[in-house]
Amino acid sequence: MLILTHFTPPVQNAITEAVFTRGLSEIRSEGWEMAYDGMLVTLPADSKEIEVGDIADAP
Repeated sequence: MLILTHFTPPVQNAITEAVFTRGLSEIRSEGWEMAYDGMLVTLPADSKEIEVGDIADAP
């Protein structure tokens, strides 16, 4: 999993996100995410699982 973070300037809309990430799925078949404020990534111990969610939904 590839998580793209810390954009300067930030990606403002779906069009600029599509332009920035075009072709990414072909070279990153394991998956990728465009990070956002409040994104929570959890890597459980003794696991290869990657959990992606929102900090507002965290217990």
